[in-house]
Amino acid sequence: MLISPQQIKAARAMLDLSQDALAQECGLSLNTIHSLEKGQVSYRSSMEVRRTLEKKGIEFLGNNGLSRRDDTSITYTGEDGTDNFYEDMLATVKESGGEIVAEYRTAEVFARSLGISSSDKQDRIEQLSKYASVRCLISNANQSSLTIPSIRMRATSYQLPMPLSTFTCGNKHTVVITPDGIKFFYYVMRSVEVVQCELHAFAAHWDRAHPLVSSKP
Repeated sequence: MLISPQQIKAARAMLDLSQDALAQECGLSLNTIHSLEKGQVSYRSSMEVRRTLEKKGIEFLGNNGLSRRDDTSITYTGEDGTDNFYEDMLATVKESGGEIVAEYRTAEVFARSLGISSSDKQDRIEQLSKYASVRCLISNANQSSLTIPSIRMRATSYQLPMPLSTFTCGNKHTVVITPDGIKFFYYVMRSVEVVQCELHAFAAHWDRAHPLVSSKP
């Protein structure tokens, strides 16, 4: 459903976003945002604005209503789960920068959890690493042959309970469940306290780990 000019203006006010900032978030021109808020309808642009605002926690109600969700967790599953998780993490690091830390069994599982195969969407890690440094602990280094030059990897003896992996960035900590290394389920928690605990534990494991030969020094 298309959102109204009033809803766009109200959502911007709720999120403290200028028209220019919203345009950048949506990948649209400032003139397009001006036009939408004047009631000049563009289906594609209106839907892009809606998707962007919903990702930032806005819930649209009826013709002119809206509210702000206080989401502390979200689960991504199904065919679009991996793409939705990646877009969530990309938006998070664009906003917060800093560092991404992750713990996976192999580099291959890490890549697949972001929707990357040997021949598809290779730029996803590069996109993430433009906004945040990336470190990853690998527990099964002898089964990991994938080279990912843009991130630092270390081999660790610490084993997460099967079939779990973790991915932490900004104020979000994600538990990644992959029973077969092909299907992925993502439980994303928004919690500064959980993130701080995870970063503390990760730092201790990282200090005891060893660099992988194929990873960035």
